[in-house]
Amino acid sequence: MKRIVVIGGGVSGMSAGIYARINGFDTVICEKHSTVGGNLCGWTRDGYHIDNCIHWLTGTNPHSEEYRMWNELGVLGDVSVLQGNTLYSCGYGGDTLSLFRDINKLEQRMLELSPEDSDEIRRLIHAVDIMQRIGGIGGDGHDEGLGIRQGIYAIPLLMRYYRMTTGELSKCFSHPLLRKFISAFWGNEFGSLALLMVFAAFCGENGGIPAGGSCGMAKRMEKQFAALGGEVLCDREVIRINRRGALAESVDLSDGTRLTADYVVVTCDPSAAFGSIIDAPMPKRLERQYKGRRFERFSAFQCAFACDVDKLPFEGDYILSSESDFPFEIKQVILREFSHETDYAPEGKNVLQCMTFCYENEANEFIRMREADKMSYDRKKRELSELFEKLIITDFPILNGKLRLIDAWTPATYKRYTGAEIGSFMSFALPAKCLPFRITGAVDGIENLFIASQWQQLPGGLPIAASCGRKAVSDIMRREVFLSKRKKNCMKTKPMQS
Repeated sequence: MKRIVVIGGGVSGMSAGIYARINGFDTVICEKHSTVGGNLCGWTRDGYHIDNCIHWLTGTNPHSEEYRMWNELGVLGDVSVLQGNTLYSCGYGGDTLSLFRDINKLEQRMLELSPEDSDEIRRLIHAVDIMQRIGGIGGDGHDEGLGIRQGIYAIPLLMRYYRMTTGELSKCFSHPLLRKFISAFWGNEFGSLALLMVFAAFCGENGGIPAGGSCGMAKRMEKQFAALGGEVLCDREVIRINRRGALAESVDLSDGTRLTADYVVVTCDPSAAFGSIIDAPMPKRLERQYKGRRFERFSAFQCAFACDVDKLPFEGDYILSSESDFPFEIKQVILREFSHETDYAPEGKNVLQCMTFCYENEANEFIRMREADKMSYDRKKRELSELFEKLIITDFPILNGKLRLIDAWTPATYKRYTGAEIGSFMSFALPAKCLPFRITGAVDGIENLFIASQWQQLPGGLPIAASCGRKAVSDIMRREVFLSKRKKNCMKTKPMQS
């Protein structure tokens, strides 16, 4: 039985490990931390649980392709899934608008707010319906696909959104709350298609929250891998991939162990792996994404508050707008509540998490500050957390005196934990005039090494990470078939010995 060594126990690594075992390979996952999951993690502070990753998961609709993948990975199945009533909300001038799961309710509410925007509203809702049907989750039952004739007629409409950023799309509406609603989720620089994908998934019941949150999902994947006979080596960082010519033949671990390998799958941020543990150049197309100006990487500053209330004044996510002097390029703060998980906070209380996105230059500033002056870095975290608290209280005065900071984390935190170069927890922002293509996992010069990482397809995230792990094993299987055929052909042409 041939052995695959998987480097990294995040979602892509566990996916690669599970599919490798399904296809009959002896499989070992090497994880540098004490537990698997990567970004799919959480932690506890003062009796409150902080969920780092899932606030909605693409692939909870049984009619979607992602759902079948998650079932194979042990994520869903019998697990209860919360399909929330709203994904996010924002306010302006005393009015509030939410992304309702019921797309008709969303349309009705938008028309109620701004009848003069009726043409643009109906165009948007129609585009969301098309995106749902492309994913097989359209119609009243969220189970209908897109016919050929429908697809042909849809092309001009989708091209319109393909060409626009979310900021440009927001300006197509006259009502200030509709403008804010469109740009609030991703900011102004993402492509509008990315926003349509979010709307389509959530309103197509394909963006629910599996019970147990991020840690629960990671544990189920680990359990699935173990049930298939896979082995996880935690607290074992891979420090070197040893090769002989065009083949990787073993990996060295931080504890001095050497593991032989027929195949190696690398699942960490490629920018941290190439030139370090991988002695080969990064694939050209991937290198252009990292070095070019078109594809922006991003991270976030986040903090969490213990809330001395039994019910928060919003459901799901609520997006605050900050003042012009807010110290980040993206001027929104996303508030997140977790009332659906009753054990995340003591009885009668809640945990409230806050996040604002950081672009690459801002993320690097956090990383440099922590390395150069830890005291200044800690002070910066406190100051930003205090600013967030003031913003929360401005919109929700009922929370005044009810909030207590329990933790704050930055791009520097993510870099230390995952090794991602700028602390990215997703890959690249999806800009306008771009489709989410996937870059090959093959590595020039090393025939049996593959990358399986969310950085292969923007904007990254859990489903992309899992599918890249699956694709790496599919590539290995194709190589095995090729080698088998070549061996048979060689045997057929070998001359007989007298």
